[in-house]
Amino acid sequence: MIKNFIAGMFACLCLISCEEPDLVSSDVFPGDDIPGVFTDTLELSAFTTTDRELESSNITGPMFIGTLSDQEIGPTTASFYIQMLIGSSAPLPALQSAVADSMVLSLAYSHIYGDSTATHTVSVYELDEELTDDSVYQTTDTFDIKNSGIPLGTVTLVPSLTDSVTLDSLNYA
Repeated sequence: MIKNFIAGMFACLCLISCEEPDLVSSDVFPGDDIPGVFTDTLELSAFTTTDRELESSNITGPMFIGTLSDQEIGPTTASFYIQMLIGSSAPLPALQSAVADSMVLSLAYSHIYGDSTATHTVSVYELDEELTDDSVYQTTDTFDIKNSGIPLGTVTLVPSLTDSVTLDSLNYA
């Protein structure tokens, strides 16, 4: 019986005194400092800047229209101002007194960026001021709109590079 008691005490003493060895002694890293684990802080300053103005008078290149929604930067909208004029084939006195009673606006697509199946709504407004050939306009310029912003016309569409319009029995892009 004494042999069993001594064997039991020895087994308990072995279990109690067993401790998993540290790779580095705890007296080297006092407190809560554990090798391989660290805490650091970072100060980040972020800001936005206004893009520089670009001249946009009498450009012959493409004009952008539509909305693109990006997960990183959010929604971006592109629009433009144009002035429709009567063609210069009429005699000068007739041009000076001519008033258009209707106009057709046809926009040819050169590229589609983003979701080519997305629906877009395009509205046409009348400006409250005239654009002039001798003025220099910037991409940040805005103009007042007549009739409290009520559009002259609105169309909802899915742009298509293969779409066309028929005018005077001829197809145009």
